[in-house]
Amino acid sequence: MTTTTRSGFIVLLGLVAAAASGRPVFAQPDVEDVSVRPIECWWRTAASAVRVGQLFDVVLTCATLDTASTTVVPDRSRLDPSVLQLSPFEVVSGAEADDLQTTARRFFQYQYTLRYIGEDFGRDVPLPPLTLNYRVQSRVDADDAAIESRDREYILPSQLVRILSLVPASAGDIRDRAPDTFLGIQDRRFNARLLQIGGWTAFGLAIAVLVRATARTVGQRRRRDRPAIRPLPAARVLARADTVLADVSRSRRDGGWSPDLVTRALAALRLVAAYDTSGRIAETRVGRGHRPAEGQLLVGTPLVPGRTTVVSGSATAAAIERERQQSSGVNGSRQGRLADLQAALSALESAAYGRRPVQDGDLDEALESGRRAAASARRAHGWAATQLAALRRILSKLPGPWAR
Repeated sequence: MTTTTRSGFIVLLGLVAAAASGRPVFAQPDVEDVSVRPIECWWRTAASAVRVGQLFDVVLTCATLDTASTTVVPDRSRLDPSVLQLSPFEVVSGAEADDLQTTARRFFQYQYTLRYIGEDFGRDVPLPPLTLNYRVQSRVDADDAAIESRDREYILPSQLVRILSLVPASAGDIRDRAPDTFLGIQDRRFNARLLQIGGWTAFGLAIAVLVRATARTVGQRRRRDRPAIRPLPAARVLARADTVLADVSRSRRDGGWSPDLVTRALAALRLVAAYDTSGRIAETRVGRGHRPAEGQLLVGTPLVPGRTTVVSGSATAAAIERERQQSSGVNGSRQGRLADLQAALSALESAAYGRRPVQDGDLDEALESGRRAAASARRAHGWAATQLAALRRILSKLPGPWAR
């Protein structure tokens, strides 16, 4: 058997076997035909029909393939509004929108303002065909260098514009309102950001005005509730009065009594007596170097150098006597202090304002009584006594065995 006869016999056996199995001899395997266009563009006009010289907008939108393995790079220089030619239409102006990126596509868009300058009326005039060059960059791995293909061409689809007609001949139905372009979306986003910034700014200003008004109201209420000058602590004023009485005692031993010493002692004792009668003294804030008048004492502030307050009291021996009658039998130590104050004030007032002279011995005895009363008043108005009195007031308001 020759070689040709043997080969034909083998082929015949294969055909018989294929027929017996029920499969076509030359059938190809089923493969799904999926084609992805590297670039695709389309036109859209803003007007269905135009007149000669009428301005209308035309939008060109393109989508290019842009993935990790394949990137389409079009030559967009010919699409720039300054170089684009669409005769018989004149490109008056144009703008390019920002690109939009998806997982597999990159979209770019141009918006042109055209007008028709030809001489054809009553028919559809197409936009001239345009050719867009592009290259395809491919890479196997993301870190590998891209392999660029040769230049390829893409012909933009045609678009008809009706001159003095409502609907172009190629339209299948009435056109709906054209959607916003990329530039329109971009403008709306920009306006939305401006409005949002303006709204937050106005809200912040409103909050600032509210805080300022609230602070001002609270400040005015506090200033209205508190006195113009914060009263000096009683312990500080009484300490100053005790110091003045001690100075008067030393000066009297050195040179005897004088009208000035009587006046100073009387001013100090009136302050002590004021806390045991009305509880109020006169206070005036003065500057450094101020000279007090008759009956006044200067009290400084230890923590604020240069701040000085002039204090004075108006209690008299008669006021002390009335206070003793009203509070008789209430507090033994206070009654003794009031008695010393009455005796001292009576002697010093007679020496300062009386017609009859007062003996030095009587004044010495009045000064000792006054110093004894001042020391007792300092203990009664000291920090420990003040805190104990406040605790007693709190306990008196409690029910049960704490009430006194």
